[in-house]
Amino acid sequence: MESNASRDLSNNSSHVVDIELAESKVGKEILETKGLDGTIVADIQATFVREFNSIEKLPWNSVAFFLGAGAAVLSWGQVYGQFNAKYVFITCIVIFEAGSALCGGAPNIDALIAGRAICGVGGSGMYAGVLTILSLTTTEKERAFYVAVPGLTWGAGTVLGPVIGGAFAISDVGWRFGFYINLFIGALFAPVYLFLVPSKDPRPGDAFLHRVKDIDFLGLTLLAGSTTAFIMALCFGGLTYAWDSGRIIALFVVTGVTFALFIGQQLSGFGIRQKVFPFALMKNINVVIIFLNETCSATACFLPCYFIPL
Repeated sequence: MESNASRDLSNNSSHVVDIELAESKVGKEILETKGLDGTIVADIQATFVREFNSIEKLPWNSVAFFLGAGAAVLSWGQVYGQFNAKYVFITCIVIFEAGSALCGGAPNIDALIAGRAICGVGGSGMYAGVLTILSLTTTEKERAFYVAVPGLTWGAGTVLGPVIGGAFAISDVGWRFGFYINLFIGALFAPVYLFLVPSKDPRPGDAFLHRVKDIDFLGLTLLAGSTTAFIMALCFGGLTYAWDSGRIIALFVVTGVTFALFIGQQLSGFGIRQKVFPFALMKNINVVIIFLNETCSATACFLPCYFIPL
């Protein structure tokens, strides 16, 4: 049975905040960031690889965004659990826009790769922020619908990304506008997340240092290291370096060691106040099936997006 506070939250938020989140903020942040920005580089990669004369770094063009996103997403989850969701969300938008600006103005391929990684870090935080804010501004009855909206817009953005990127690549404005457009969209929707997104502090009155102490920095570092090494091994193996080369083998070893340390640290509770990943969820068969389904879906989606244009 819902409490009076929950009903008040529904009445006060659903008609104003939720509609804005679903139609404006969610549409922009998820469509543009996790979907569109994740694949927009697919059709323009050949253009800037030729311009920068850096065919040897081609794999990084597709991997950098997802590397940054994968390494940071659980970190953002912990940050949202400690600090005001609105301000963390705005911070993520600023990070994403900074990465987009760096990509658009990149003087060389290394700067472009760095910008893509920064976009991934900010984009994963924006996605986590949308889900966090939706969970705080909707009732249990409403939540299923509004949480489904990011999936819809992400799918649309993933499909539109290569189309929009290719259009910019062959137009007079050039491929750089494929990244600069994020700055215009961010400015357009600024009033939404500055004035309409509610301020939600999970720990009102708590000191900053107390909140920081509850973040599992060791666990996040181990997981980020494992994720980074694994993605790099898969990216470079068989393409830049042979699968049996020392560098690829070393990356797989680092992946295994850091991930084993992460699991051990999480299960033992060493230096943890709040765990990064609740392993108890993996006992739920539905969660495992959803995880496997998402893995297969992402593989089937992104591989064709990046390799067909080549």
